[in-house]
Amino acid sequence: FLSDGQHTFSVRAFDYDGNSSRIASFDFTVDTNQPNVLISSPTHNAIVGGTVQIRGSVTDNDLSEFLVEYASGDAPSNGDFKPIDKLDQVIVSGLLAEWNAQPLLEAVYTIRLRAKDGLEHEKDYTVTVRLDKTLPTAELTNPQDNSRLTRQTEIKGLVADQHLDRYVLEYTTDVDPESARWEQIMQKIDLLQMQTIEDAIDRNWEIPSTISGRLYIRLTAFDAAGNQTSQLASVEVPEALAAKAGGEIGSSDGSAFLYVPPNSLAQDTILTINRVVNPSPMDGVLLAYQLEPSTLKFNSIKPFTLTISYRGIGLTPGKEPIIFRQVDNSDQWQRIGGSTNAERQTVSTIINQLGKYGVMEMAPVQADSLAQLLKGSLTCQPRAFSPKGNTFNTETTISFSLDKPASATIKVYNVAGHLV
Repeated sequence: FLSDGQHTFSVRAFDYDGNSSRIASFDFTVDTNQPNVLISSPTHNAIVGGTVQIRGSVTDNDLSEFLVEYASGDAPSNGDFKPIDKLDQVIVSGLLAEWNAQPLLEAVYTIRLRAKDGLEHEKDYTVTVRLDKTLPTAELTNPQDNSRLTRQTEIKGLVADQHLDRYVLEYTTDVDPESARWEQIMQKIDLLQMQTIEDAIDRNWEIPSTISGRLYIRLTAFDAAGNQTSQLASVEVPEALAAKAGGEIGSSDGSAFLYVPPNSLAQDTILTINRVVNPSPMDGVLLAYQLEPSTLKFNSIKPFTLTISYRGIGLTPGKEPIIFRQVDNSDQWQRIGGSTNAERQTVSTIINQLGKYGVMEMAPVQADSLAQLLKGSLTCQPRAFSPKGNTFNTETTISFSLDKPASATIKVYNVAGHLV
């Protein structure tokens, strides 16, 4: 038996007299081996997307051609295969074909590599894959687009996919987010191995002190097939309000304002007012705003004044706007009250803590049995506070009115903030 490789066959003729002919010869190749074939990517049982790069190797000393094909299912018959690409060159390691699977339905498919040499020896290699063209879900629910943030910010969101692989949360201050350099806030990887198909994001993030002005936050989710989805929020980090001077801050929609008296803050602080898209499951909340930081401690002797415009929300005739405060992120709302300016269509009230405030409409005299109100927590808001007199008199008159009959306590403080 001859070994595989190049050989030469020679023949020479002799007669009885010892004469010989010239040597006649020809070269030939012995090839008993099949071609060597391998699909290195995608691997068996891999999740693939709409465009699949098929990589591997095809080698043989006498290669004739190779064909890359696909068929539906994990055990197709020979006649089920359809061509992807056909080549006649040796590939030691590299791209064999690019499969456009975008028009196909999401299902299990078999990819086959079939090579043939000059002696019709054939060799196959197959892998089974699952086609996934569905984009993952990436929802950034907080902060909302165009909101204003304090240094301590809560980021909430959701990522989901049947073949979820990883996700990343990033930020940038570059003007053009498309070409920006993104800095990572957090990421999670290897979710497919952990069989995680949904992950809720709830993270407290301290915005670097060097950042002020426009800020972009991006959440991107990737699945095992290479599909990805991003959601971008464009937000603002305002300048800190000077504690000594105080002042007024407003919401980005121009409908809510917070007046901060001078020297009512312990230090310069970033204060924000953001419109709440879905205020509460409780019926009757016409609009609401989140005032941050909700944990802020300030001088109760110098309360803040919150003013909310109800222009355009369509009050029911005979009813008036009242400000309520949500209690500890629950479904319960505490009535605060408020003074209405019908001409400007605003309602104002003093507050001694931040948090979520909403506007509801109520009749001028309405029972306290409104669903989910805290019993005994209703307060009465003074309609006016107008001391009368002058510095040369020892007496003054303080006039005010209440929304309903109630006991009232009046406390008088001197200019130093001491109770008289």
